[in-house]
Amino acid sequence: MDKRKSISHHTCECACKAKKQDCIQTVPIFQSLTAEQMGKVHSLIHRKQFFHGEMIYRPGKRADSFYVLKSGKLRVYRLLESGKEQLVRMVNQNEFTGELALFKKGVYEAFAQPQSDCSICAIKHEDFRELLLERPSISIEMLGAITNRLSTSEQQAAWATTETVRNRLLHFLISLIDSTEKKPLLN
Repeated sequence: MDKRKSISHHTCECACKAKKQDCIQTVPIFQSLTAEQMGKVHSLIHRKQFFHGEMIYRPGKRADSFYVLKSGKLRVYRLLESGKEQLVRMVNQNEFTGELALFKKGVYEAFAQPQSDCSICAIKHEDFRELLLERPSISIEMLGAITNRLSTSEQQAAWATTETVRNRLLHFLISLIDSTEKKPLLN
């Protein structure tokens, strides 16, 4: 690890402890939690700093954490047999990845790599799973968020296989313009 990385990781550990509470405040799956439930989730958070190009996880690595991106941009992708990259999704601020690790033991099946320096809130699989068993309402909220992501992925897959290149590009550009839109801009 170079000096820049070790200094930043140390700085984050010291400075980020006070910021744990802002880690999940704006993440949709946690917004309906009570103050007590939010406090339980906050107690599980570990803040981490990653630099552009570092790997957060990769295929074959034990899937042990759920990640909330607090700043930066994260690319989740797979490598095809041909060596080409297949983009799974881009993770933006206050979005999450690694949620499958919460529901099954296994290994990551994709790469997660920052596109810029990133601040991430990580919650360990074992800790969060225990909390979900104690607080089923958190599980219900998470299921809704995952369902929304699945719907978006299905829509993107449909566009990729049924639309012309022009229309796919149009969908993509519109999504970049208004990434806060919850529903598709075009049907």
